[in-house]
Amino acid sequence: EILIEGYLIRRGNRSYIPMVLIPKEKADFPGITRFFRSFTLLPLKKTSWQKQELGATKIKTNSPGAFISKAADTTAYNYNPRIQKFVVQDINTAESYVAEVEELSPYYWSNSDSLFFDKRVNEFNDFNDSILSVQLTGGPVKTCEALIQIGKSTLFKKVKFFLNGDTLYSFYTFQDQTGLNDAQVKSFFSDVQFPGEKPTTIFTNKA
Repeated sequence: EILIEGYLIRRGNRSYIPMVLIPKEKADFPGITRFFRSFTLLPLKKTSWQKQELGATKIKTNSPGAFISKAADTTAYNYNPRIQKFVVQDINTAESYVAEVEELSPYYWSNSDSLFFDKRVNEFNDFNDSILSVQLTGGPVKTCEALIQIGKSTLFKKVKFFLNGDTLYSFYTFQDQTGLNDAQVKSFFSDVQFPGEKPTTIFTNKA
């Protein structure tokens, strides 16, 4: 009788599974354990990041490649025709970075920036997730940055919202803590540039 034994190695979005085929009577052979434990991962190649524009929006940020516009799934329960979605993937780490541009309804308003952003953060907070931190900043362009742990895993959702005028910009990625601590990944959120700053009417009662 032949058995298949495997050893799962996870790094970011990549999984590596070395495997061996062995007779059942040798399933506990020490050499197999040494074989699996001998695997080490080489450092990933570093991608050259540059300022990239989100389509023709004139909004730029640092990213590992050109953003690709993604068509929305019109059958999705949360489909919103006001949202434009842009995605870029790092070819070396296989990590994805997403930016969404949402033109808010001219009739939409909120009592405060904290209530407005709390609602948006909770949209990323799925069942069994945990919101670890939320930071708001004022100014002409209001921002909110949130860190959410995905269930009990070692992966996190990092999202940063920018409210410029009556348009909401959402930048996010799902990674482990090592990835989020990388200087280039941090620049995806910190280097967002707008062609200009606009006042918002979102906090004006429109009832």
